[in-house]
Amino acid sequence: MRRHIVFVFIFIFWGLAVCTVLSEKIEEQMTAEVFVQRAEDYSLPLDALFWDEEGQHLYKVVNGEGWEAGKRVNEVNRGNFWLNEDRIGVNDSHADYIRYASKEISPWELVEMMPLYEGGPEDYLVIEADDARIVSVEEGLKPFMQEAIKVELGLPEESTVYNLNDVKSFFGNFPILGGIVALLLASIILWTYSWRCSRELRKNRVLLGANVLVSVGMFWGFQKLVQKLEFPSSLLPQKNILRFGYYKNQFIEIFEALKEGSQSFAEEIIGIFTSNCIICGVFVLFVLVISLIFIKAESKIFSSKRYLIFKMISQINEQ
Repeated sequence: MRRHIVFVFIFIFWGLAVCTVLSEKIEEQMTAEVFVQRAEDYSLPLDALFWDEEGQHLYKVVNGEGWEAGKRVNEVNRGNFWLNEDRIGVNDSHADYIRYASKEISPWELVEMMPLYEGGPEDYLVIEADDARIVSVEEGLKPFMQEAIKVELGLPEESTVYNLNDVKSFFGNFPILGGIVALLLASIILWTYSWRCSRELRKNRVLLGANVLVSVGMFWGFQKLVQKLEFPSSLLPQKNILRFGYYKNQFIEIFEALKEGSQSFAEEIIGIFTSNCIICGVFVLFVLVISLIFIKAESKIFSSKRYLIFKMISQINEQ
């Protein structure tokens, strides 16, 4: 009974540690990047307005306190801004107003203020009504913020823009995801095997000790892989990173537009997606197979050692 309690406690502790590492990374990844601007002569450009089904919104960045510490989005009350002919009038010229964001934002979510800078060649997929095309520039703005690129390229507001380098980067994380999944599954397999070995605790003490060291090593590797995950903010959903329907619809739109806009780019992106999916699957299978081989080899090694020790004890007793 005591053995069961210990192993259940170990599994729960391991699960909490895994969830802590993942939650920290998810919070970091889901933090939108924003470009802020102070009001000049109590006015802002019209593109500082954000639109949704509820209408128009103006946001600024404020400092949260206590449990909600950090840079957070605060919606400006409708009575504190107004529309002129081609500008937004405001009554506070010292606030950090959000002009552009890397993805959709909502009140009181965490954001990271970032400057916009020219960061080298970029390829953009531009979708307008029934037309899709590739626009390449020598000095693209970084980090990618769709509304900023629309202004830079002189595109209409209703158009949609994707950064193809962000798309490639997104798919480039798949092998890392495969490694994370593989290590988690391997850890569960090792825990199950150790549970079985604990039925004969005295005989398997050394084996269980070795398994603990291997588990610590796998958790260290898991942490390192999680740290390497860097999904582009522009391709992530607003709140829930596990909104698989969002990714499905988004990438269907991208692939279909690419086929219409540029067959060569479409083949390149699809090739990157396919190869990284294969690498991800192979990595998972490889780690799982290695784990099973390790467990089998470990079992044989320690069984043979126990046999030799038993034989030596028997010979000593006979003498």
